[in-house]
Amino acid sequence: MRLGIAARLWSGVPFTVAAGQAAEAGYQGVEGVGDLARDPRLARRVLRDAGLTVTGGAYAANWFSNVYREIELDQIRRAAEFYAGLDCRHLITASLQVPERLASAGHFPTGRNDGLLDEQWGYLADSLGLAAYLCRREFDLTLHFRNQPGSYVETGDELDQLAALTDPSSVLLAPDTGYLFYAGVDPVAFVKRHRARIHYLTLKDVDGRLRDEHLAKRGDFETFVQQGGFCELGTGDVELDAVVEALRAAPFDGWLVVDQDHTSREPVASAQISRDYLAGLGL
Repeated sequence: MRLGIAARLWSGVPFTVAAGQAAEAGYQGVEGVGDLARDPRLARRVLRDAGLTVTGGAYAANWFSNVYREIELDQIRRAAEFYAGLDCRHLITASLQVPERLASAGHFPTGRNDGLLDEQWGYLADSLGLAAYLCRREFDLTLHFRNQPGSYVETGDELDQLAALTDPSSVLLAPDTGYLFYAGVDPVAFVKRHRARIHYLTLKDVDGRLRDEHLAKRGDFETFVQQGGFCELGTGDVELDAVVEALRAAPFDGWLVVDQDHTSREPVASAQISRDYLAGLGL
């Protein structure tokens, strides 16, 4: 297992600073390159100087509509070209968040009645298959799909539907443990059920008490994020130790990427707390 951390933890901080702090905290890689997303030459130099690898790049899209397919495939080609130029081997995609789902994300853990139509599921699966083929053929990148609250692939049923409709050899899964937990999905059970298809996983923790209070008040997802609902690893209620053990049993030789949507601490402090927790798990 290799350990990385999402660069977005350092929101507003130059990547030149973030990369050095990530390396000093003990991470081997970073997801994304922050404010250098349009400067591959400088990004390569910063990564080299810090001794870091780019774990993966991220690109969310409107995959479920044939109207946008050509546009989205063109954009993902651009993203793939950029990250392949940084010697990255993984591209992480997701379904775009939409306002009507963001307002009620997490409120329906047993299922929603405002999901995609069968025709839209078909477009989504076909588009992901095309994107995966493009990434592999042109850039030798593997495409992974990540769950996202406030999107049309959020609940356990929706994730299982996506898995059933897509080719497991070309569209892999990159679950986010915090987003699973927030949506009412057991991260440990999900990883065990799909572990053959998981080679990239986001480790995220959640304050369970705050989540329960927030959902009881019918709060929206963005408010939960800003309230600090996603916390440093080991300080919340996600059974991350059991997730890691499930991966070890697979076995798993991919990236574990720490992510935290928002922190009230200095980013480097949050990064270190999470890294120390993982060290306690033998990582």
